[in-house]
Amino acid sequence: TTTMSVLPICDDDTDGLGAFMLTSVDSEALGGQTGVTVSYHETQSDADTNASPLSSPYTNTTPNSQIIFIRLENNTTACFSTMPLELSVNPIPIANSVGTQPVCDDDYDGLATFDFTGIDSIVIGTQTGMVVSYHETQADADTNASPVTSPYTNITATPQTLFIRLENSATGCFDTTTLELLVDPLPVIPAIEVYELCDYTNSGDLQEVFDLNTKDSEIIDGQNVSVAYFETETDATNNSNELTGTYQNTSTPQTLYVALTDLTTGCRATGSFLLI
Repeated sequence: TTTMSVLPICDDDTDGLGAFMLTSVDSEALGGQTGVTVSYHETQSDADTNASPLSSPYTNTTPNSQIIFIRLENNTTACFSTMPLELSVNPIPIANSVGTQPVCDDDYDGLATFDFTGIDSIVIGTQTGMVVSYHETQADADTNASPVTSPYTNITATPQTLFIRLENSATGCFDTTTLELLVDPLPVIPAIEVYELCDYTNSGDLQEVFDLNTKDSEIIDGQNVSVAYFETETDATNNSNELTGTYQNTSTPQTLYVALTDLTTGCRATGSFLLI
């Protein structure tokens, strides 16, 4: 006889029961012996008398952990020996739901870069000894194949579902959940006509006071957005030093910059037009 390793499986419904493939440890029990028959029994008495052999797969009757008995019998002499085998049902982790991760598009193609920072801790919760990985298919998540890394660019037009695997690093038991990647569209800035005035005030200085608000409806163009104006592209990008109301040009032609912000998603797009 030998000291058998614990035969573990992962629970699938938190009841502490599971189907054990007993024949998977035949070779360990035999230890290289030939001409020997292996059988499994619920009690020592059954193993001693070769009664009520268990079929494989076998579902344990005692939750979480159970000792069964292995009988090794020489096919020629009928001499036998027995030894215990511990069956262990390991709990599966619980992958907490993370919902949808939205980001703003950057070039109107429906693709964007996603950062998974912070998602691991949501999936793990208070559990310890866990490893999180991300996969493009459920099959990959189930087999722990082809994990993707952060930052990650979606490969299909929005939305795209990723599959998250949460694995107990000690037992290998795992659970999966999904993460929906949503690329919010950018506001569309229309082709803006120049804003042109005649040089009536102090004729010859090529400066006039422009009422920027008169361009709002043309630029918004029916979208659910807010509009803002800026002197520089940097200001428009950083949403700083917004121009409000009227503005006197400093040169002609002069480029002003405009930003549209989606009132639902917060996504921003910038463009420009000329003051003449």
